[in-house]
Amino acid sequence: MSITIAPQTILIFVGLATLTWAIVSVGGTSLVIFVAIFLAMVLSPVVDAAARRLNLGRRRGLLTRGLGAGVLVVVLLLVALAPLGDASDSSCTTS
Repeated sequence: MSITIAPQTILIFVGLATLTWAIVSVGGTSLVIFVAIFLAMVLSPVVDAAARRLNLGRRRGLLTRGLGAGVLVVVLLLVALAPLGDASDSSCTTS
């Protein structure tokens, strides 16, 4: 009993294995790129609306959106971390 495998089959297998390895090895990077592209596409209408409504150019609209997002992140972090500060102020001793 003899099994023969065509060279094309071996090349396809090696190619698919290499492609799978490449996708797995850059998984984290591709996720960051995907999120960046997604956010750019979603926030582009927001920037255009801010530029029109506030009578700003596109650059100033981007700056306004960026500063607004930064302030929002800081506020959310402060709200999320406030309970941790309260927990460290209370004493853990029992009387």
